[in-house]
Amino acid sequence: VVYKVQFKCSNGHYFYRNNSIEMLDVGKFVKVEADRGEDLGVITGACHMQDFVVEKCNRKIDIKVDLPRFGNIVRVATESERAQLPEKHRLEMYVVAMCKELAQR
Repeated sequence: VVYKVQFKCSNGHYFYRNNSIEMLDVGKFVKVEADRGEDLGVITGACHMQDFVVEKCNRKIDIKVDLPRFGNIVRVATESERAQLPEKHRLEMYVVAMCKELAQR
């Protein structure tokens, strides 16, 4: 299964695989592999790999040979990780406001 994951600072979506047998629901917060460790995102969609490939490539390919590269979902986010999101968002908004104020000077 391919999962579409969105992150708080991004309007775009990125695609990840879940290597466990567990199916993940839309709206579930997950930790994913990132270039500097892990990142927290929310699942916004899911589809089978073959459907994804057909949609993206508009043609059928052998997914065992031509498997696109995706990031991996590491695990479901913990409750404490999810609880940190509002505070992180508040701090980010504060920093953005301060930067805008400094830029106007």
